[in-house]
Amino acid sequence: LATPLALVTGTVTDAGGEPVPRAVVRIIAQTWSSSGRRYQEVDGTEANDEGEYRLNGLEPGRYYLFAARPDEGPLAAQVRDQAGELRLGSLYYPNAASIDGATAIELHAGQELTGIAFRLPWVPCFHVRGVTAQDAGAEVQLVKRHNDNALAWESTQEDAAKDHTFDIPGIAPGNYFLRSARDFGGHGVNIPVTVGTHDVNGLVLPATHPEFRAHVRMEGEAAPPLASVALRLEPVEIY
Repeated sequence: LATPLALVTGTVTDAGGEPVPRAVVRIIAQTWSSSGRRYQEVDGTEANDEGEYRLNGLEPGRYYLFAARPDEGPLAAQVRDQAGELRLGSLYYPNAASIDGATAIELHAGQELTGIAFRLPWVPCFHVRGVTAQDAGAEVQLVKRHNDNALAWESTQEDAAKDHTFDIPGIAPGNYFLRSARDFGGHGVNIPVTVGTHDVNGLVLPATHPEFRAHVRMEGEAAPPLASVALRLEPVEIY
């Protein structure tokens, strides 16, 4: 028999109780690898215009819930006031700024878990600026760092300018990796960055991959001439 799937519903508002339309909601599972504990996004959705969200078809298990500002629209941007720049922050359920302070929810077969509410705070935010190597990619990405792992659902990316400079605004205090946005496999350069109470300037993002040169020859009297040879580097997974 098929296992009945679970359902999670709730709302996302700001600190004043106003709905956050199109807020991003993610459900995260804890996994283990040879390097220790890791986290993986299982599913996600957007809230509707009333700030209501619904996550269907979830397998039984333990999960963490995460909510963040929309990816686009007025509530995605930072605002200025006398104290500087502010932006809607993100939360892990029930009210944690990082996954270390989150409380896991336990979903059982066929369970309907309702009323899971998030109240996103307005938090101070800053700029991360620097320059990229010419072959580092046209986009740079800042992704949240947890120990040595990148939490892909907490990321921001910006286009580099024609002169290879970049300016990533609206970054809340925390620990991050700076990397090329085209490096989705995670095998490129990850530069640790910590954002505190000021803008971070002067970063340098090097080439995504180092230069590699090789000399190939075939030995023996019967060896045919080499018209063309293709070389490829692939990452090696160590378990």
